[in-house]
Amino acid sequence: MIPPNPTAAAFAFALFAAHVGLVAQGETKHPSPSTTTVARPNFVVFFLEGTGSGFPSTSVTMDDTLPDAKAFAAATPTIARLAADGMRFAEFYVSAPRCTPSRASLLTGMSAAKLGMTYVNEGGTERRGGEGGGKRNGGNESTAVKRLIPPTCRTELPAEVTTIAELLHDAGYATAHFGKWHVGRERPSHHGFDVDDGANTNRGPGRSEKPNPEQGVAITDAGIEFAKKQLAAKKPFYVQISHYGGGSEDEATAETRQALAAELRGMRGKTAWQAAILRDIDDQMARVLVALDEMKVADSTYVVLVFDHGAAGRNTNAPLSGGKGSVLEGGIRVPFVVRGPGIARGVCCRVRASTADVLPTVAELAGVTSWPSEVEGGSLAAVLRGNGKGPVARPHEELVVHFPHYDLGSGPASAIFLGDYKLVRRYDDGARMLFDVRKDPGERQDLAASQAARVTEMEKRLDAYLKAIHAAMPTPNPEYGKSGDDPKSKNRK
Repeated sequence: MIPPNPTAAAFAFALFAAHVGLVAQGETKHPSPSTTTVARPNFVVFFLEGTGSGFPSTSVTMDDTLPDAKAFAAATPTIARLAADGMRFAEFYVSAPRCTPSRASLLTGMSAAKLGMTYVNEGGTERRGGEGGGKRNGGNESTAVKRLIPPTCRTELPAEVTTIAELLHDAGYATAHFGKWHVGRERPSHHGFDVDDGANTNRGPGRSEKPNPEQGVAITDAGIEFAKKQLAAKKPFYVQISHYGGGSEDEATAETRQALAAELRGMRGKTAWQAAILRDIDDQMARVLVALDEMKVADSTYVVLVFDHGAAGRNTNAPLSGGKGSVLEGGIRVPFVVRGPGIARGVCCRVRASTADVLPTVAELAGVTSWPSEVEGGSLAAVLRGNGKGPVARPHEELVVHFPHYDLGSGPASAIFLGDYKLVRRYDDGARMLFDVRKDPGERQDLAASQAARVTEMEKRLDAYLKAIHAAMPTPNPEYGKSGDDPKSKNRK
């Protein structure tokens, strides 16, 4: 086992102790943003795998109206430091509740539905228990014929779509990606990155069943080395460090499990070792922050943290409902934190945002004045510089999450956000559910029956959007009901 870096861990704990009260209570002791402006800032993006880590998995209260939506204090001291020194978003959403679509969306500024990349690639369905994955794999009942046939989705990031790396490269930036890629078999270098460690899936470059903790250390080493080289060359940089998830207890270091023994003692099953894996990742993030301080570029570097989807399991994202594979809040609302020049400290931002907003945000902060017309996200630069408030110009007002697949106990569905409300449309049974998601983030009170006019209006907007982007839809399965699968079928056995 590779032990966590002791200097980084101690450093993170010290800073955590100073800031944890501020973050946990959602208070802002430093409400005024820095007046520092940087013409060509650097960017470090931490993209974390959400299989065992969702909205309440860090030691930070991402939404100050949900004080219980956090883990124990020592879970993620580095993330706590980032939140105390930067801005956390209470309502940040991934483009779909799976890793491939959310990663593709962040890289391109487009929704997964518009890209046609709404599900996982590389045969992940069978291995992860999604469409075609049986109960023994944690998936659906593979022997049952489903009512609908999910669409075939793209498994390779389109070469013709401009990525965040290509935009920045054209603006004079050095760009790198290390870690989990998972948007196709083509390497990141085919999409604008100058340096990468391969088109890695969940198994990493060594195709290991258990990439952690070795890969957590390796991608951190690579990211730090890349940053140092660019500093020496006097070139601004963008480096994305995409950490792997974990599938077993021995992917967490023994040292971390021992250090967190008291906190983990009351936890059960996968929850405990997944918390330990997240802590190992947090320690590696601390090494990067230490390196930025040592290189004296912390004040000119934006650090971004984002997860790729909610934690797996229906009860793992409380007080949010649902989880990975679902368009309910627990599947798509994830931690998002940004620290950097001009950003107020300790602010909980209530502007709704998504993975599609990352590309235009980074572009504007880097001084890029235009981006491709197909980008659906809007720049959050004004929000980051405006104490958590400000305009976000997007092509359309509503936010849509489209996931036309059966996955981990959930069926094909779409969700549309407009103002305070969220409409969920399930395709398998035709159900419509309406929630005032800002008052009811747990989605416990369905308002569809009492607000039929709002349901109709939001559904019209949803249909118009899906039609405009030529979204792939599930289709009726002609085999459904022939063998008793349909509860209403006369042939039911």
